[in-house]
Amino acid sequence: MSLRPALAALAVLLAMPLAAQPLTVESPDGRTVVTVHTAGDLAYSVTYDGEPLIDRSRLGVVLGDGDVLGGAMRVVDTEQRTHDETWEQPWGEVREIRDHHTERTVRLVTTDRPVRRMNLVVRVFDGAVGFRYEWPEQVGLGAFEIMDELTEFRIAGNPATWYIRAQEENRYEYLYEEMPLSRTPHLVHTPLTMQWPEGGPVVSIHEAALVDYAGMSLQRVGRTALKAHLTPWSTGVAVYAEAPHRSPWRMVLI
Repeated sequence: MSLRPALAALAVLLAMPLAAQPLTVESPDGRTVVTVHTAGDLAYSVTYDGEPLIDRSRLGVVLGDGDVLGGAMRVVDTEQRTHDETWEQPWGEVREIRDHHTERTVRLVTTDRPVRRMNLVVRVFDGAVGFRYEWPEQVGLGAFEIMDELTEFRIAGNPATWYIRAQEENRYEYLYEEMPLSRTPHLVHTPLTMQWPEGGPVVSIHEAALVDYAGMSLQRVGRTALKAHLTPWSTGVAVYAEAPHRSPWRMVLI
């Protein structure tokens, strides 16, 4: 290719809107890769050792006024950093904990009115993925309600799954059951643990930093697709919040 066509192709690439380009976040060892998809509905996917672990899965929340944050949104900017520190815990089997991860913050704004902002924060460790939503202080979003969370986990394959049934017979303490993911009940508690065959990875889905937010269980919405299910108040509202606010971490342990 001559210089002029090459420069023209580069100019076209640079002119593409940021929202049209998937954003990737890699673990420090490079084995786990999260891709954030910003063209169309906000979504993410996860690969491990080059193999799909979570297929493209939707992200976002539904507010009390019916607006969806995670639908028509554009990327304002994105920031990536690496964090590496060791801290000592006062109890547990391991005294020193290494916190080594790559973090990417994607700042988003709605393309329709009312204009609202939301951040997606993704952290990728050697053997774990965490992501959460943040609602910064802003005009037009003071006190707000969350009715539903659109977060999905569209699992690649049909791994063996260990689970506890959720919201059945008004009790929590069921025994763990084992079943292929495609045959699990409609609603299960976290942690939900899965194992791929023939030496494949073991994965557990859970949440962390559950503060001023509804607890999450997992609703099966497809053969091997799971969706976050928030436990609501008696009013039907899942979360009463006031910006600035943030969700718990949605964790995928590998």
